[in-house]
Amino acid sequence: MAQLIDKTNAKFHMDIAFKETTKKLFKTCFPLFTNTKDNIVTGLIITLSFVVLDRELSTLSGVFEALGTDTTRAYYHITRKIFKPNGLGDFKGFKDSKSIERLKQYLLTKI
Repeated sequence: MAQLIDKTNAKFHMDIAFKETTKKLFKTCFPLFTNTKDNIVTGLIITLSFVVLDRELSTLSGVFEALGTDTTRAYYHITRKIFKPNGLGDFKGFKDSKSIERLKQYLLTKI
């Protein structure tokens, strides 16, 4: 799985800060996504890295397409595995700035 994350980072020319963040989030968040396909976990870790680093989330669709999945899966897992169990309220999607900020603050406490 770590190799797929590295391969995806290389394909999309992610910088060193991004690569380091994906490694930290992988170590921290992987247990949340057990029994989930590798390509979906990779997309989730990259998504969470985008959030932590305040990157433009609209570019995620290309990453998910390259992984053979879509952002709907990320939305589902973020809602079910992060927001609900941690009492963060409702995750209203990647375009909702309040949801993204709550997600970012939660992740920053974990890495």
